[in-house]
Amino acid sequence: MPELPEVQTICNELNEVLIGRELIGIESFRNNIVVFNSELVKGQTIIEVKRVAKYILIKLSKDQQIVVHLRMTGKLIFPIPDNYKGKYVRAKIMLDNHDEMIYDDVRCFGKIYVNNSEQTASLLAKLGVEPLSSNYNIDYLLEKSKYRRTEIKPFLMDQNIIVGIGNIYAQEILYHSKISPTRSVQSISKKEWAKIIKITREILLKAIECNGTTISDYRRVDDRTGEFQNFLQVYGKDKCPKCQSELVQIKQAGRSTRYCKVCQK
Repeated sequence: MPELPEVQTICNELNEVLIGRELIGIESFRNNIVVFNSELVKGQTIIEVKRVAKYILIKLSKDQQIVVHLRMTGKLIFPIPDNYKGKYVRAKIMLDNHDEMIYDDVRCFGKIYVNNSEQTASLLAKLGVEPLSSNYNIDYLLEKSKYRRTEIKPFLMDQNIIVGIGNIYAQEILYHSKISPTRSVQSISKKEWAKIIKITREILLKAIECNGTTISDYRRVDDRTGEFQNFLQVYGKDKCPKCQSELVQIKQAGRSTRYCKVCQK
């Protein structure tokens, strides 16, 4: 699933190619992909593309937004490469000059919403803090963890607490922080929270610089892969790069976790 760096990469690239373009309409090829009346966008101009959590917000000229959630395997492709096969095109966003941006999604979990500002605000209302913002701080994390009995990795992945961090980055953050993913959040000290905050920002910013992580389905807007997979230390690995111990693999909240019992305490 695209996480914060992948969604931010897509937004950065869409801002370069979509601003000022006029929308002709949205065509859906599968039920329940496009939510709300897509005819509302006709004739509007794209004024901004921004990320909120894992959502892509395409802001339009008449107080409306196209909100895209890629979920597991969704992709936005524009302009469409000549060699693009397009086996799983689920929707098209039609632009002026007969251009089209396609939404491709193998598993069809993604959504495209056509919203006004109130509907978008309602959609995003329960989300947690952005990990690259000043609101992601020790006081906030101590407050949110105070009465919880959960382990630290599921806590970092809870979108109602912290947005944008998924399975890949949670594992990498905890490895670089030298903290076991099985630790209770109540056992994390202020010093350790400070380290997690610092490492979170470093890893996410580095991943954005590398245009995200491509393990299987994620692609950039031009259908190219990201590059941060070349810097992963534990996700999908067998041995710890520091001590060469075999990584332990466990399940947490239904997701696979790998970590080093020697380096992570």
